Amino acid sequence: MDYAKESLRMHYEWKGKLEVTPRAAVDSAQALSLAYTPGVAQPCLEIQKDIDKSYELTRRWNTVAVVTDGTAVLGLGDTGPEAGMPVMEGKCVLFKAFGDVDAIPLCVRSHDVDEIIPEDAKAGGAAVVSTGRSDYPNQVNNVLCFPGIFRGALDVRASDINDAMKLAAAAAIAGLVSDEELNADYILPKAFDARVKDAVAGAVMLQRENPGQRGYK
Repeated sequence: MDYAKESLRMHYEWKGKLEVTPRAAVDSAQALSLAYTPGVAQPCLEIQKDIDKSYELTRRWNTVAVVTDGTAVLGLGDTGPEAGMPVMEGKCVLFKAFGDVDAIPLCVRSHDVDEIIPEDAKAGGAAVVSTGRSDYPNQVNNVLCFPGIFRGALDVRASDINDAMKLAAAAAIAGLVSDEELNADYILPKAFDARVKDAVAGAVMLQRENPGQRGYK
């Protein structure tokens, strides 16, 4: 299959890989008054008294933003924020498909960053090369990380994601490759390894809830 040609065709057909689907019906005057004004004032007042109520009364408990300046878009390098939107939409789709997390893409303009391609790395003497691309071995696909990390963080209502949580996630991912399987072309699990999300989410939750306990080696 010509993935470039077919993907372009599908993107024209999709006209975006995301859409907003309401969970609340607004099909009558009464329904509108409950979901919006005047009824919506009451949950606002509840949250004003206790901001943790926002996790119960809004979608905050399961929503994150995916932010980029478009300077390091997969194997393309600096495409600019607008051209990075298809990738950010894709990441949001992966958040939902692999972690059941609602994600919103935000692309903002920033500065230039150079990117090293695998061939240059090998020419420079690298024995093991990893990329974000699926057409090379050792794809460091961030779908291995962010669905499980955010699933775990959201489930324990973490207000931030710290280094210990990231290390725990990395160790959980690495732990899924046995010593017998480990080689120069296989240093981490594949993107569709069904074990990854739960392993990462569990490690992140353990580290967040027990900060003094190391959930990684």
